[in-house]
Amino acid sequence: MVWAPIALVLVGLVVLVMIGLAVAAMLRKEEALDERLHDPLTPTVTWEVPPGVDPVVVGSELTAAGFPNALEDHAGAPSLCISCPPGERSHVRSLIEAVEAEQYAPALQLPPVIFLEDAA
Repeated sequence: MVWAPIALVLVGLVVLVMIGLAVAAMLRKEEALDERLHDPLTPTVTWEVPPGVDPVVVGSELTAAGFPNALEDHAGAPSLCISCPPGERSHVRSLIEAVEAEQYAPALQLPPVIFLEDAA
């Protein structure tokens, strides 16, 4: 009888430790991605997310297609920093346009996909 509460507390502690380890691993993974995307040797493009578009939806599709990305704040607006090898800009652009067409058209009138590096 006395052991039941002690066992319950121990199980609870083990669960908390496991959750903590999982969160720490996730944070390390995010930090590694951020470092890789901001490495001067990694070719990237930055896309400013239009109002009304969920950057997580677009980012998930890009990740699934093999283009790692991270959400950032660029001049007060949300943007995606996307790992984009040379010659793949048009492919990344078409993926973003496809997500916009599938998820948001015709409800939103969205501007053409232009990367910040192209606008400069």
